Amino acid sequence: MARREPRAINVVSAYWDTAGSGRFFTRWSAVVSLPVSALLLVAIVEGTRDGYVQGIAAAVLSWVVLALPVLAVAAAERRMRDHRSRALLVTVTLLLVATARPILNETFIHLLYNGRSGGVWAARIGTNVIVAFGLFTLVAIITTQYQQTRATADRLAHALGRLDAATEQVVTDDRDARLVIRGLVAELRAERDAMLARVIDFDAVRDFSERVRAASHRLEEMAAASAPVPALWAPRSRAARHRHGLERLQPTPLLWVGALYLLMAAPYLLTVGDVSDVVIAGVAVFLLDLAAGAVLRAVPNHSRRGRGVIFLLVWTLAGMTSAVVGRLLLPATGALMIIPAFAMPLAAIVLSLAIDTYRWARTDEADATRELARAAGDFADRVRRAQAPLLHAASTLHGRVQGRCVIFAARVDENPPTADDIAQFRVETDRALDEVLVPVPTSEIETVGALRRMLAGWEPIMVLETRIDDAAASAVDGAEAAPIVSEVVNEALVNAVKHSGARAARIDISTDAGGDLHVRVASAGELPRAVMPMRPFAGRTLLYQDGRDVVLESTLPATLIAAPA
Repeated sequence: MARREPRAINVVSAYWDTAGSGRFFTRWSAVVSLPVSALLLVAIVEGTRDGYVQGIAAAVLSWVVLALPVLAVAAAERRMRDHRSRALLVTVTLLLVATARPILNETFIHLLYNGRSGGVWAARIGTNVIVAFGLFTLVAIITTQYQQTRATADRLAHALGRLDAATEQVVTDDRDARLVIRGLVAELRAERDAMLARVIDFDAVRDFSERVRAASHRLEEMAAASAPVPALWAPRSRAARHRHGLERLQPTPLLWVGALYLLMAAPYLLTVGDVSDVVIAGVAVFLLDLAAGAVLRAVPNHSRRGRGVIFLLVWTLAGMTSAVVGRLLLPATGALMIIPAFAMPLAAIVLSLAIDTYRWARTDEADATRELARAAGDFADRVRRAQAPLLHAASTLHGRVQGRCVIFAARVDENPPTADDIAQFRVETDRALDEVLVPVPTSEIETVGALRRMLAGWEPIMVLETRIDDAAASAVDGAEAAPIVSEVVNEALVNAVKHSGARAARIDISTDAGGDLHVRVASAGELPRAVMPMRPFAGRTLLYQDGRDVVLESTLPATLIAAPA
């Protein structure tokens, strides 16, 4: 029992959260409720051969009449700001609609056909209440989660678009930087040759050395500058995956269709049959569910559209079999037993489409999440590779060319330079300037500072405020801890973009008295729930809501930090 109670609480909590979301009633509520109302929850007119068809006509009219106040409620819930008020409004609406619907059906049957329908009123109202709460809540949960995942995917697409624009800018800047380097080298050669062609004294060499130093500093500043994101950029477009409707019909989890159907039929079964009939009906429905699931899973997966056709055929056959079983168990029910022939296939279709919609939305979100994490890392690597020629050129100018100038200036200050001194200076500076233009081997590009490199990849997306205490600084760059710290922070920044499209984040890294490393990343946003499941990295990890901030915290054990490289 201890295990079941939280599940019941979760069901109620899920309903309450969805009912107060402000998006409970949507167009999909109408799309799903119309066939259910018209084909399943039908009051069959007694004493006529067309009783089922007449019941459908009455059900459609009832649906139209009830849809009008529900439209008003849908508009009202979107304007209301209080979560509890919205949830109460939705709950009262569902109760009133479910109670009024059988009465409206009976009224239209009397007005249109001067007839009446069979069935116990308690069972009819109970069935409508169960179906209304179950059906509308299921649709609302699926549509809400779909909208959330699509919104997340859109935010990720915007972040990826900014990264794409920044990457294009880095490529352009890299190309321009190489031209700048070549231009500076050419200018320095020309200035050196002009200096050597004139009277050479200490001041002349010093002036040339200052020119070299200025060029070196200019290149360092270019390397340190962040590439601005162009003002015009577009979200990254994702290739649309168009699928035929039949391709979306995939096997449902075992027993789910049977459970949904029995839930809808429970009030009716409990009023017209005895306990043994109910048990037999339940067993039969679950066996049909298992049989249908087994057949669908055994079908070769050569064509998704072909599997969709088989899905319809299998569940139609299951519905017809259920109708036959119901007729044998309850022969006095008459034409009502035609309903299972439609109810089971429709329940299977609704469940399959709902699961498929949610699954594909989650897949898109997961794909975009991986793309963002990878793109941020790729951008950081591209920036690092673009900086390498600038840093190499600056270092060579400062260490080689300017160093030769200092030595040559000291020699000139003591004695006028000889032809050999001038030739030697020309050769040495030529070699150094030639080295400036040599491409930097990939193996020589700086690879230290995993966290710093990772954060550089996020600069085009968000403003980062990073605080690392002195005790944690060495651990952050340690061979064991650095990759994990970078992974934790990267995951937190991805979540910040996913849940709110945040443009700023605060990163705090510290150690406690026991030596454990604590990583905390906070950004403005709102989670769907107060605490979200999160995969552990090397220790306890938690993603939760803290006021207006979304916070990811992770603890790295001291044993990991102290592990030898």
